[in-house]
Amino acid sequence: MSASNSTRSCPILSVAMIVRDAADRLPETLDSIRHIADEILVMDTGSMDTTVQLAQQGGAIVIQSDWHDDFSMARNACAEHVNGDWILWLDAGETLDEEPAQQLRNFVDQDANPDKAYMLFVQVPSINQHLSGEQIGQLRLVPRRHDLRFVGPLRETMTRSVLEAGMEIDALPCTIHRGAWHLDPKIKAAKAERNLRILEKGTDHPTDPDPGIDNDLANRILARAEAYQNLGRADEAMDSYREAIERAPRGSSVMLEAYYGLLTSYDGRPESKETQIATCLDALDIYPLDAQLLCGMGSYLLAQGRLDLAARSYEIAAIHGQIDPSTWHLADIGEVATTCLSLTYQLLNRPDNAIGVLRKALLNQPESIRLRRQLLDLLVKNARRDEAMAELDQLLKDIPNREVLRSAVRGALLAAEKEYQAAEPYLRTAFSAGCRDSICLRWLVVTYLSTGQIHAAEPILAEWRAIDPQNAEMRSYSKTISERHALDPELASPPGVPLVAGSGSMRSNTGQSARPIRVDASDRNNSDENGSPTPHSVATLVMPESSMPVQ
Repeated sequence: MSASNSTRSCPILSVAMIVRDAADRLPETLDSIRHIADEILVMDTGSMDTTVQLAQQGGAIVIQSDWHDDFSMARNACAEHVNGDWILWLDAGETLDEEPAQQLRNFVDQDANPDKAYMLFVQVPSINQHLSGEQIGQLRLVPRRHDLRFVGPLRETMTRSVLEAGMEIDALPCTIHRGAWHLDPKIKAAKAERNLRILEKGTDHPTDPDPGIDNDLANRILARAEAYQNLGRADEAMDSYREAIERAPRGSSVMLEAYYGLLTSYDGRPESKETQIATCLDALDIYPLDAQLLCGMGSYLLAQGRLDLAARSYEIAAIHGQIDPSTWHLADIGEVATTCLSLTYQLLNRPDNAIGVLRKALLNQPESIRLRRQLLDLLVKNARRDEAMAELDQLLKDIPNREVLRSAVRGALLAAEKEYQAAEPYLRTAFSAGCRDSICLRWLVVTYLSTGQIHAAEPILAEWRAIDPQNAEMRSYSKTISERHALDPELASPPGVPLVAGSGSMRSNTGQSARPIRVDASDRNNSDENGSPTPHSVATLVMPESSMPVQ
């Protein structure tokens, strides 16, 4: 426990959790906050595993409670047992990094205002390596007061009682992390089934609706839509999202989340593209500067080839975009918008604009690896050698195996100038040394295909596919090879006849050479397998997750 407990001049910080069958996740949570907490209170709602024993071993006070299918009821009951001046609410499996945790403790000791409640960001990892994790701001640090109560059996929130108490809400620069387990389809499906059972026992009538606060009914409908979505019941999810939009107060966070969910539910339905755009326009009429809606609109327009309008949408998102912190959103949506704007300028054959957008953004965010990597890729593609090597020097400050990546970039620059014979040794050396950076993979494939070394390109593509299976550029190259094999079966090496990598061709030991495949990397970089323009990092609308419960 925190040493501050021995000096009563400091406030007492209690960490409170409700748990059930969380033996696989609880220890890491306890380990991450034990050094800052004066009290750890765990309310168990019926675990059948070793959760209780692990909680006790981890220094927590354990209270047993029946489960009544109501998260607010459980949290409010847990709060009754808290002894501290401040409560930090966590769930099993959530962690704080050591330094931010200590900063949070120092804030409680020195600056926390009992007339305020504090929002912390809860962040989950991304399933797409090109996008950041999602995050949401939630009231997690609050003073212990009997008039602060959670409401709602699902998506429970303390916001209403905080506002009714005349308190202010402030945000703290502290992130709570959830692990990859949060994205596990089996866990999400189990939670969805549970949530539907809870909703079936509830009422469809709002309790004490307040037009200024997201009302209970819209929250319940949204919870139902999310459950259907996680169970793959797409049509029911869409109907519930539409109903939530109709029921929610105009301009509220619940309405915005419902729009996010509805737009996401159209993904993968080609027949719904126009409806998706119309729905996004309706949402933008209410939330004109929402960064996620603007990026979503940009991606929809881009898919239709309406590049100028897509660029305008991304530009507004990058310069003026805002987010509602109380909804799930990409953690670095501003960087994503900037990256997409740069890629769209490339499609418009405006490389100077594409480079300028990234350079301007890096003036404000010099530590952004994403933006600097995008700028390096763009400079390489345009064979701007000196500028590319200067950016590489900036990037290498934070990257191990520097000389290996430097070799890959040198080879990539030569390949971009179509000096494939000179490029190949640099790229092969980097790859053999373990470099699996996209620059190395892309330009080595381009080099092999451009010199007819089709079979040498195939294992590189296989590794690229394993690293980034959704990469449109990789899929496009793979499709090109498949089509060439179909047209020219002799490209396939006869059994037992090895292919030999040569300089400028791929030869079998019979002396036959494969014809080179014409490759223009500047075209391939931003096309899907159908030739439609698709940036590597398109901001996709994220599915709003359930609020706090993770039991």
